[in-house]
Amino acid sequence: MAQPLDVKKWITAAIAMFVILSVLEYLANLWILMPSYPQMFPSEGVSDNPMLQRLWIYLGRAIFSIMFVYIYIKGHEGKGAVGEGLRYGFWIVLFIPLPRFFGSLVTMTAGAGVPATGFFVSLVELLICGVVVALIYAPRPQKAAA
Repeated sequence: MAQPLDVKKWITAAIAMFVILSVLEYLANLWILMPSYPQMFPSEGVSDNPMLQRLWIYLGRAIFSIMFVYIYIKGHEGKGAVGEGLRYGFWIVLFIPLPRFFGSLVTMTAGAGVPATGFFVSLVELLICGVVVALIYAPRPQKAAA
């Protein structure tokens, strides 16, 4: 029988994942992906409102975080947290960034290096997020009754 959803833990894990994913995305974009931006995003058609752009990015990331944790909860096995988190992050990588990588190969004019870099950045980010969520959902050791 399925356990009831612990909404407080779900929201806590989703917020933690949102923050960690936002920091990882910021660092990856700053240090790894920024040099390829002129190739990836020509200046035509880009919104002139950076606040609106940021709002949409954060909204999408928040929805992704909530759903990432929800799917984890539904398949949570309660085994070793780090291993389970890595496995889960890997499956999500196969589900989202890998197909996006193949699509990028034929839609981007920058060559294969930019999509490959984006794929590996996503791989690392989602593996880390999987471990974080698994650690939040790891069983807590019971304190001995005195």
